Amino acid sequence: MFWSSVGFISTLSTVSIIVVGGYLVTTGITSVSIVVAFTQYVARFAGPINNIAGLYDRLQLALASLERIYDVLDSEGVEIDEGVEVGRLRGEIVFENAWFEYVKGRSVLKSVSFRVSPG
Repeated sequence: MFWSSVGFISTLSTVSIIVVGGYLVTTGITSVSIVVAFTQYVARFAGPINNIAGLYDRLQLALASLERIYDVLDSEGVEIDEGVEVGRLRGEIVFENAWFEYVKGRSVLKSVSFRVSPG
């Protein structure tokens, strides 16, 4: 967000120089080379500022990502269902009215039914 506002100001100043410089060239007060030189001055001045703003934005993104990583590492963990030992399976697999949810109360799969034949 910070980078976009710095970039906007940089672009606005370049456009302003071109507009005012164009007017001054058409009235004969200055030459095209002076306007080109001023646009280059603005670009050279704004370049490092844009780089610093980009670094600041990347730093903020990295800090937000690091905070999310720490939230995951500090969490209590996931409930582990031990399941049922079934031994060797043969034949077909049938799911009837299967439901699944990542967050309690917000189902991802609702009443899913399918059959898998052997082989």
